[in-house]
Amino acid sequence: MLNFMTNMGMPQTVAQDCLGVYELFLVQGASRGIARSKVCELFSPPRITEEMRRIPNFTIQGGSTYDRCADRNGKSYDFMKSADRKRVRQEIATQKPFMVIGSPPCTPFISLRFFNKGKPGYAKQLASAKVLLRFAAEIYRLQLDSGRHFLHEHLVGASSWGEPCMRLSLIPI
Repeated sequence: MLNFMTNMGMPQTVAQDCLGVYELFLVQGASRGIARSKVCELFSPPRITEEMRRIPNFTIQGGSTYDRCADRNGKSYDFMKSADRKRVRQEIATQKPFMVIGSPPCTPFISLRFFNKGKPGYAKQLASAKVLLRFAAEIYRLQLDSGRHFLHEHLVGASSWGEPCMRLSLIPI
């Protein structure tokens, strides 16, 4: 299937990501019908979801994307605004995607952040990143509480994994 997707013009890294998500569904015991469920992207312009739409008969459907960049329907979101966070929470609760792929900004949480700690604006950047991380964690908890899944895209060594909101998201229900 990887060759099929790359022959259709899909970049190999994206094709591998799509197959990885599909395999994750199947490994977790999802039937092929459930694996057809939607995958949504949070803090990401259409990436994996857009590529999924291009593949005929692919069993995972690309769902909504939520980002500050406009999606294919022209919608964009500013997650620093509580109204936009509320709107996305409601949409995800209504759409019930099988998986949400979350990619909140990680720069303030990576090991290189120590070089920026004393620079002007760093504290504000970190505070903003924590608001966005807490929002992502809320969505992840919504997914878990509903028996659905999420994938959090941050480096394994990022300090974000130690944030209280992430630890709470990882507690089994």
